[in-house]
Amino acid sequence: MYHSKLLSVLKILEEQELKRLGKFLQSPFHNANPHIVACYQLLRKYHPEFDSPRLTKEKVFKKLFPQRTYAHQKLLNLMSDFTALVEKFLVLLQLEKEPLEEEKMLVKVYAERKGSYAAFVKKYKALRKSLEGNVIRDAPYFYQKFKLDQLYFNHSGTDKFKLQADQYTASMRDLDQAYLLEKLLLACELKAREIPLAEQHELWMPKALLAKEMDNLLRLPIARAYTEMLQLLESRKEEDYFQLKKTFQTYLHDFSHRQKQNILASLLNYAIQKGNAGAHLYVQENLELYQIGIEQKLLIQHDQLNDRIYTNIALLAAKLGEFSWCRQFLTEHENSLALILRSDAKVYCLAYLCYGENRVDQAIKHLQSTNFVNDYYQLGARVLLLRIYTEAYPTDLGLYELLMAQCKALGKYLRRNNSFSRSRIKGNLAFVSVLRMIIKLLSEPNVDALVRENLQAKIRREAPAYSTWLIQQLERL
Repeated sequence: MYHSKLLSVLKILEEQELKRLGKFLQSPFHNANPHIVACYQLLRKYHPEFDSPRLTKEKVFKKLFPQRTYAHQKLLNLMSDFTALVEKFLVLLQLEKEPLEEEKMLVKVYAERKGSYAAFVKKYKALRKSLEGNVIRDAPYFYQKFKLDQLYFNHSGTDKFKLQADQYTASMRDLDQAYLLEKLLLACELKAREIPLAEQHELWMPKALLAKEMDNLLRLPIARAYTEMLQLLESRKEEDYFQLKKTFQTYLHDFSHRQKQNILASLLNYAIQKGNAGAHLYVQENLELYQIGIEQKLLIQHDQLNDRIYTNIALLAAKLGEFSWCRQFLTEHENSLALILRSDAKVYCLAYLCYGENRVDQAIKHLQSTNFVNDYYQLGARVLLLRIYTEAYPTDLGLYELLMAQCKALGKYLRRNNSFSRSRIKGNLAFVSVLRMIIKLLSEPNVDALVRENLQAKIRREAPAYSTWLIQQLERL
């Protein structure tokens, strides 16, 4: 049963939700099959892993039907019915989190029931007033208003001749604005795909509708933000980045959680690309954006923080000398990481922090005392060790053989590894190639200026991700 849909659905329930499921299943309104209740009572003690050897289909069937021989189809039918009830229970839990959805359903219930027009109108007006009080003006807001009005306008009890023309006009405008907002967001998403995925998209926009509604639309903070996102994606200009950032910070509390995430992602993508290209200003910009994301809880998904985001934030903070903040961040958000990556990410970030604090012995200790399981962190650890030893050379001439051996080992590791993209392998192999040249030149008394210029051009062309540090080493020649 371990790979069954039933157990996969039960696994996502929290302990308190599992207890409530028991009461739900015992209600005759929802369930009339006592074997499902018995199955629940049998399985619940193994929550959430459900990895006991006692949970084979044959053993579970024997517990539920002790007087019968194993009947595979009978058990499958029971599990299927149980799964359907759990999914129904999940829908009810979700409705509890979204009272507006419950109210919308109740309005629809009254709209479809004979003799309930008065109750329908009362609920319709209350829900519309509730919607008007919502500070978030987004596509769902306008579309919900439109759909609600359509229920009222088209109800058989509504006298259409008493409806005002401006009611229809307002409803049409709600539909137009919902459409345009969704269109703008989709245009931003498609445009964002073009560069990394080498795609081209025709971002068709209804010009007549835009001309008619754009003035009204741009009064909405989210429409302004989406328009500026699209402008930034098309122009890639700094002034458009700072304009979007200003709008984001000015209207932060007027955006929904999802909208904040979309805008932040657009700002981060631009700032990261600029930072990787060597624009030092954007290193600080990246950290500021990440800090906003942490404060606003925009980077946490399902109570988890992506380990790459965790690592990026720590490395940026260490690079900018924000050591105490970095250490506090690493501790506070460690448990938000997926367990399988937690140790690798935390140790690598601590090593980088110690490196930034110039406590290189402690950094080496972190790196050498850990067997990194994840390839991303293993590569990062190898590169960081190379950086540390290179910076100590040629003061310590005994490091030459070690550096050459580690460069060779890293090159071999990259060529044999299939988990990295071709561009990452190519960039890191270029890093190794340039570093070997620099190490050889560091011990020479005089290095020709033309050699330095050629190396610098090679670095910027072939290893841009490491350009700042490599050029710093080049300047030591």
